[in-house]
This record gives sequence, structure tokens and C-alpha cells, in this order.
Amino acid sequence: MSQDDTAPRRDLRVTDRAVDRPRRRVMRAAFFTLAVSQWMAACGGNGSDATAEATPAPPAGPTPPSPPTSPSPPSSTPAPTPAPPPAPTFAPTPAPPAGSLPDWVPAAGQVRVLTRSSGLTNNFRDTCPVYYDAENSVKVVNDFSTSFKNPYWGFYGGQVFFGGGHAGTNNNMVVVAEYGQTAITFKRVCDPTPWFGSTAAFQTQNSTGDANSKLNRTYYDSTIDGKPGSPHSYASGDIIGPEHGGAASGTYIQVIAAAVNHANDGGAVAAHKIDFNDITSSPSARNWQRVTNITADEASFGDWPAPLYTAFVPPQNRIYITPNGPNVQGLVRWFDLSTRTWIRGNGTGFSNGESDGFDSGIKFFVPSRNLLVFIYPLNAQLKVQWMDVSVAQPTLGGTATLSQTLRVGSSAASTNWSAACWCPLTSRIIVAGVFAGGAMDNTAVYEIAIPSVLSTTWPVDRAPLGAGQTLVPPDTQLDRGVTWKKFFYDEKVRSIVYFPLASPDGDDTVYVYRPRFT
Repeated sequence: MSQDDTAPRRDLRVTDRAVDRPRRRVMRAAFFTLAVSQWMAACGGNGSDATAEATPAPPAGPTPPSPPTSPSPPSSTPAPTPAPPPAPTFAPTPAPPAGSLPDWVPAAGQVRVLTRSSGLTNNFRDTCPVYYDAENSVKVVNDFSTSFKNPYWGFYGGQVFFGGGHAGTNNNMVVVAEYGQTAITFKRVCDPTPWFGSTAAFQTQNSTGDANSKLNRTYYDSTIDGKPGSPHSYASGDIIGPEHGGAASGTYIQVIAAAVNHANDGGAVAAHKIDFNDITSSPSARNWQRVTNITADEASFGDWPAPLYTAFVPPQNRIYITPNGPNVQGLVRWFDLSTRTWIRGNGTGFSNGESDGFDSGIKFFVPSRNLLVFIYPLNAQLKVQWMDVSVAQPTLGGTATLSQTLRVGSSAASTNWSAACWCPLTSRIIVAGVFAGGAMDNTAVYEIAIPSVLSTTWPVDRAPLGAGQTLVPPDTQLDRGVTWKKFFYDEKVRSIVYFPLASPDGDDTVYVYRPRFT
């Protein structure tokens, strides 16, 4: 069990001014009048607006999606409020032709569990270099950190891992879970910083030593090699493909960071990226770049306590940023990739600060509807909010009315959750970790359709898994949801590939769920 998992949670701001604060949830309960500006991610429309596109019914069989269309170029209008293209389009990553899916992908509507004995080539900790402690390296995954879908990596794509941070690890290596034909393989693709030395004698110091003196405290990157320090990545990070200005095999970018390095709660509103120009370069040959030498003006950007959520909206060339907050809605905020600036808009943001638990929620972009969707638990029930991001100044559109209540915990006090994503092949939101009859319904997922008129009821359907199969998104070791994980659908493998925790000494377990009708 991670040190972070047992320690009291902190309000992990990305600035030194907020070190060792008590858990925000506790603070809300005890001091609900504490004023902290919540900022929000982009939103839009109003509760009665209808989009032009009706939600299609699921296809009758596993028909591949149509070939993508070319995306519209990003707007060149300068910040702070660049207008999006008049008719934004998005080129989704196509799935491979029928019959070419990897061997480890299950049939539609079913789950497959991958371990070293079936479907995994190695364990995550096997990627650790000799100058770090391998058992500690799993905190890159486990300590309030996540993975990020990279469909541009190789033929089938993969996931990028970057995390760790406060009370976890200094290990700032980058690892990719590469999807192969017969198995998934964890590969280190960028070496971590040798904070104290590059031999095995420095394993402990490099992993958990106080490396604050070796951090640039403006950008929170290393003075040794320029790499950003290991953060609690939460759900903060995005992949940009070549069609949107990224590298050939994808670019990973993080535009806001919290809880950087083991001995530190601080972080920065600063941007770093790592380009994957190919999938064969050695990890020693790759490095990060500072995207800009200007950090955000915190006074104009607003308060931004962790956890942090980001989502890339290609038609606008923006990355929308949502921090946790104190029950009140903040303004929309984003990072403009064209001008490399952080912007606070005029619209009202998501209200996830009221969510149950400290690290609950998930945010994603729905390209076909030009919507950002944020889902979080409130009073142990899922609350779904949407925002129209086809406009230059988006604002909170509304809260969805679901056709049935989706409970995600036995009580608000113990609820944490983050398992939802958009599936473009079925035009449904896939939700896991739902409670039914007072217990976790791990033999099914739930599907939410987005109606053409957003103010009308959003239909919810239960989708049972195959006989005897289960999908277990919550962290069974901690008896609560893994709430800092991104849950996402991979078009190229037509599946949700979910890796809850990396094991320090046993076999890793990866769940692969392929939605119905895909």
C-alpha cells in the first residue's frame, strides 16, 4: 500500500504557499465557509439548447468506424479568446480493419483479465532503471497518478505513465504500455533524473530523498537535466497527435502539475511536453521540453487546488483545466496551445468541488457533440454536467437528468469514483463501478446516451458482461474507488484497457473491457 494512500490527504496546490494543508474534504466539512476560488474547465450552451446531431442507435454488429475526415486547422486568432473554427471537426483515430485486433482483446461485451501468465509480457516495475528502487517505482502508477491514452504509439497504440510525487517517489521516468498483437509490454521510454547519482548505490536517495534543492522552483523541473519532477498526475495530462501538431508517435503534454517530488507539496502552472518521434529510440535519447518560459499569473488564473483534471479539445487547440474546489463554481480555464498561454474565460465552470471524497470525478471530450462532460459523485450518486466547447467563451451548460439513478458507493463519506469514458463507436458514455442493491455491480457496466436535446432525459442502460466475468474498477486493497485514474476507450483495440494498480512484488493485473456493439 502506498504511503500516500495511508497518509492524511492534503490540499496539494501547485505553489509553495500551500504546503501540508489538511484534506480538502475535511476542510469542507469543518470549515465550509473557507473561500477558495474554484476554477473550472470549459463549458457551454444552455440547458435547453439542442445540438443538430441525434444520438444514433448502437450498430447491429462489430462494424468498423468510417475512415476519419481531415480535421480543421486550429484557430490562429491570438489569446485570450481565440474563436474556434466555424464548424469544428475532429479526426478520430480509426480502429484497425475487422479481424486485425490483438489476440488479448475479448469479444464485444466481454472482459478479459491480463496477467504475466496471459497477456502481459512483464510487470510495470520491470521498467525501473538500476539507480532507482524497483518496488518504489510502482508509485509512478499508484500514488494519485494515472495513465494517458496514446493511440499514435505503434500499430495498436498504448498508454503513457507519468506520476508519483509527494510522499510517493521522485521517479520521473516515462513508461509506455505498448499494445502488441499477442501481449501488452511495459517499456521505459524516457529515463528518470539521477537526482543524487546514476548507480545502484543511490536507489533509495533517488527514490525518496529530498531533492527540492535540485528543482527549479518556478517551473518545477530538474536543474540537472530539465525534466519535470515526478508529480501526482491525477487526471492531468494529454496526448496530442501529429494531425494537431504533435509528434509522429504522439506528444504527451502536462500544462499544470501538483505535489511534485517526494518531499514536496508544491507544483506549478507551467507546461512541459515530451515528443515521441518514433517508438524505437532508447530512453536515454528522449527528453522533455519546457513548452513556454512563462508561467501563468496566479492572480489572474485563480485558485487551483488538486486534484487536477485536463481535457484536450482539438478544434479549439485548447487544453481545458479543472482543479478541485470548495463547493462553488469557478470560471472556465484553459491552456491555449497556439499562443502557449493560460487563460481564464468568462463562463461558469464545473461544480465538481462539491463532490464526495477528495479525488472523485472524470472529465472527457465528446468530439461529435463538441461537449466537455464532467461526471462526479454527489451524495453517492453520479452527477453529470456538460459544456458546449464549440464557442469561444464556453460556460456550464447544465446538469443531465438521467433515466435512472446511478449510485457509486454505500455512503457519501466513503465514495470515491472515476470510471467513465466516451465510446465513439456506440455513441455512449461507458460507466463502471455502479452500486445496485447496496453492493458493487461488477458484472455489468452502464451506458448513458446523450440526447439530441440536452435538457431532456439521458437514457441509461445496464450492459451485462459475459457469463462469470467481472470488471473491478475500485481499488479492492483500499476498499474504495481508484479515483485518480483516467478511464478511456481505445479506438484501435476497441476496448477500455484499465490498469488499477502496479504491484511492488507480485503480478500486475490489467482489465480489458470491449463495449457492446464494437
